[in-house]
Amino acid sequence: MPLNHVQYLPVRINFEANTPPSVQLAGQIYCIIAQGQLKEGDLLPQIRRLADQLELNPNTVARAYGDLAASGVLIKRQGSGCYVKGPAPNRKPADRLKPLVDRIEEL
Repeated sequence: MPLNHVQYLPVRINFEANTPPSVQLAGQIYCIIAQGQLKEGDLLPQIRRLADQLELNPNTVARAYGDLAASGVLIKRQGSGCYVKGPAPNRKPADRLKPLVDRIEEL
């Protein structure tokens, strides 16, 4: 049973930005967890509910949740949703810049 079923996440998507919405969403959720606003065991909003709230395609939200699960911040459970696995790990500045450096090299 989740500690808290989160109905609303205080996130905003900038549709004019060059950063994909899924990356913006994942980054903001990561920050919310790192700040301690979400605790271990909290259940995030359902994909469709959050997609409706943010006017996004559900696949975009699913991608953001999947990226956070791959980084070890969330646990995805088939049929029951996504839970906060634990506090977001403190990353070194070099680790935070790695995705940006990779993207620059790609361009």
